[in-house]
Amino acid sequence: MNLILRQVLRVSALFLLVLAWIAAPAEAASAQTKLKVVTSITILQDIAHNVAGDAVELSSIVPTDGDAHEFEPTPDDIRKVADANLIFVNGAGLEGFINGLIADSGTQATVITASAGLPIREFGAEEEGEAHADELAAGYLGVSGSFDCGSHTHEEGEAEHGGCDPHLWQDPTNIIVYTINIRDALIAADPANADAYRSNAAKYIVALKELDKSIWQGISSIPVEKRILVTNHDALGYWVGRYGFQIAGIVLPGGGTSAEPSPQEVAALVDSIRQLGVPAIFTENIANNRLAQQIADEAGIQVVQSLYTDALSAADGPASTYLDMMTYNLKVIVSALGGSSS
Repeated sequence: MNLILRQVLRVSALFLLVLAWIAAPAEAASAQTKLKVVTSITILQDIAHNVAGDAVELSSIVPTDGDAHEFEPTPDDIRKVADANLIFVNGAGLEGFINGLIADSGTQATVITASAGLPIREFGAEEEGEAHADELAAGYLGVSGSFDCGSHTHEEGEAEHGGCDPHLWQDPTNIIVYTINIRDALIAADPANADAYRSNAAKYIVALKELDKSIWQGISSIPVEKRILVTNHDALGYWVGRYGFQIAGIVLPGGGTSAEPSPQEVAALVDSIRQLGVPAIFTENIANNRLAQQIADEAGIQVVQSLYTDALSAADGPASTYLDMMTYNLKVIVSALGGSSS
């Protein structure tokens, strides 16, 4: 009886090994069928993650705390893009490196502009730094995805945006459109997971609407006469347009993070800060604040560090998701301008 039992156990064990051998390649094949999705920046990576969940293999080209304005792709980025099925870009001239990267990689991936369909603000619409939010409409050029914003890269590797402001994510209502564009692209590429993508996107849109509401509530605590900003680079135009602020000036001209103003422009900015009683210059995680500090010292105001404008923080930082980034920036701005942080 014991002999028969041992034989049965041996057969059972062998059967289980065969099943494991069959299942392992099947599981590997299943993993390999996941869409490989690459985003240009970490903000897009987080939005895509909220829509896709774990159904895709997701990565970003520009890393956390990275500056897309001056980014130079590496061989690893070329390989990443070459293997991708979908590539999500912001558009509006942000990614000066992307066309060359795609060409160098030879990728067959579908490239999706997440901002497609949204109105685009023009840099320099606030002439002399004195335009109010209700005048920003004059700075809109057209609809993202329908025209060329003129982004290109110099021989030195520095990217320019042309006349377009690509920072559309600073208005959370724009991210609703991003979410829908990303959802639809994922469904087209992976219809088997369509229900999950729709459900995830719907939940995220609810969270975006709640974020917008909380920003309005926070701003309401700032006295109207103090709703004035000076920033290190021109990244908050859409935020200003949404929430009724005034831009008193920008330290670094042209929408990038490397150009420097002339001495005359610096003097004019210092005068504007003094005349308007601006309490602070806000700098960002991606840009050097040396010149901002110099201007602040001359004007007798503080430098507030650091807003997260173009890239998320690392996982242990205060802005590791888009929702966290916008909430953190709100707290910093409200506190610096005399509002209530509660």
